[in-house]
Amino acid sequence: MHFVPEDAARSIFRGYVRVDNNEFAVRVLGVAWDFKTGRLSLESAQLDVEQALATRLKPHRATLKLRLAQASSLTGFASEFEELVAICCRKATVTQTTLPSPDYYARLMTELDSVGWNCLRQLSDDLRSLELETVDKAGRKHTVRVVLPLEYEAPGFKVKPVCLVDAPESNLEDVLEMALPSPKTTKPEEFEVECGICYSYRLEEEDETNEESEQGTKESKQRTATADRGPRIPDRLCENANCNRPFHAKCLFDWLRALPTSRQSFHTVFGECPYCREAISAKFQPNF
Repeated sequence: MHFVPEDAARSIFRGYVRVDNNEFAVRVLGVAWDFKTGRLSLESAQLDVEQALATRLKPHRATLKLRLAQASSLTGFASEFEELVAICCRKATVTQTTLPSPDYYARLMTELDSVGWNCLRQLSDDLRSLELETVDKAGRKHTVRVVLPLEYEAPGFKVKPVCLVDAPESNLEDVLEMALPSPKTTKPEEFEVECGICYSYRLEEEDETNEESEQGTKESKQRTATADRGPRIPDRLCENANCNRPFHAKCLFDWLRALPTSRQSFHTVFGECPYCREAISAKFQPNF
């Protein structure tokens, strides 16, 4: 469970808690910020829960109010709130653990054979939850935790053909503290950032057809291949987060090589960014 702000002042936060396959909205009102410490204060905050869930939590209203006032962060309160909801909303009629049907275990084993047992990282004792591991094209490992219901052998569920977003766009802008570009008013040219050295976005390759071929046929083929690639765009960024100026790799290499303070090691030139003076390097490439 996570809380996200509803307004720019961050005085109201909203989250969702799951109870018996149903989600209920939970709002925290009256959140104040302590500008001295830079932390939020929940001493005067109030909890607003949907009526269906509020009825089940009514006997614990005083406990929730106290825990909210004593919480040091919304993240910590969210964890405590989830634990309390899980305890209070546990079905009292379930005195014994209900076992799945035999078809449940048969289908589970069949699908694990299909997925591959080598992808299985962990399996609970009651066979109700498991963890699978997958590797993407970049070689990164991802762990997926699956909780299986008792009606696992039931047919698949239906979803609406409309993709709904939990948070509105304005809420995302408040979290990121920036205005998102609009596709109606933003032109593609506005995203083109020019090179910090030649002040152009596209670097046209120089025509080398009139130069004398003194270095053999191999270098001539390299120049021909380079010309076929067309204009280049800035592909190097300054690593300083406060600068991040883009450069063409060729422009940066030529700039650093011309500076007397730069040093060269094999095919790499080390120097300073022309804007922020942070360390930057450029490597010579045959297609320059």
